[in-house]
Amino acid sequence: MMEAVVMTELSDIVVAAKSDPTVVYGGQQKRPRGVATMPNNDIVLAEGRRRNIEIISESGEMINEITFKALNKTCDPYDVAIGREREIFVTDQGNNRVYTCLEGGNLLRVFGSDELHKPAGVAVTNDNRVLVADSERACVRIYNYDGSYVKSFGRKGYALGDFFTPQFIAVNSRNQFLVTDYRHDSLQIFDDNCTFIHCINGLEDADVWRPMGVTTDKEDNIYVCDAFTYKIRKFGPDFKFISVVESAEGTLMGPHGLAMMHGECNKLVVADCGNNSIKLVKV
Repeated sequence: MMEAVVMTELSDIVVAAKSDPTVVYGGQQKRPRGVATMPNNDIVLAEGRRRNIEIISESGEMINEITFKALNKTCDPYDVAIGREREIFVTDQGNNRVYTCLEGGNLLRVFGSDELHKPAGVAVTNDNRVLVADSERACVRIYNYDGSYVKSFGRKGYALGDFFTPQFIAVNSRNQFLVTDYRHDSLQIFDDNCTFIHCINGLEDADVWRPMGVTTDKEDNIYVCDAFTYKIRKFGPDFKFISVVESAEGTLMGPHGLAMMHGECNKLVVADCGNNSIKLVKV
């Protein structure tokens, strides 16, 4: 492994393991949770301890911090998703609601407080519905783009299609919904009618253990954060295991949110809660 190089102008650390570089924006974040990427690859982060949303350039420069000071309660952000016009959807776990805002911080709408109980992951579907994982009620809530409630799917249980603590959600190019369940040790896939398709679970290297963040690439390969072994596992569009994504040894410790950079760069953005940092891992 190459010697770590400190780039003081960005407070970044660049290390390399094998042929895969990992870029670390370290020491700036204080309990990073969910993460998403803008079309220009700006990184949007839900910051748990600072209780704000941070927008960071791909090179690690802070662009904006959104605090929602106009609200009458302190925000407790858990996850973020990007809408069709670059709006930011934010789940507020402490106040059981979802915010929609612009990059500059302008608040557009607040919704979900009548239905949500400890909201976690959020995603926007290809047909502009908003999915929110309700971790306490063990279901996924569906909203129209304007925040009006549609329905939920899933229930607490151990059968296929049931949940226990759903965490993060991703949507692939086929408009399938991928939902991680931390306590079920599973990743479940549903079609756009909310019908169960497949479940990945278990304790083998090809399966998932305490899964958190999930994302897909342009070929619909699936990447899942394993919060127990601190690994990222890659599965194909057919849901079959491909590999464990390698990063520098010991660089992940509590990965939560996961997002894919846009374009041809083939980089994952990992919100590493245990190390209070964001990492870019080449895949």
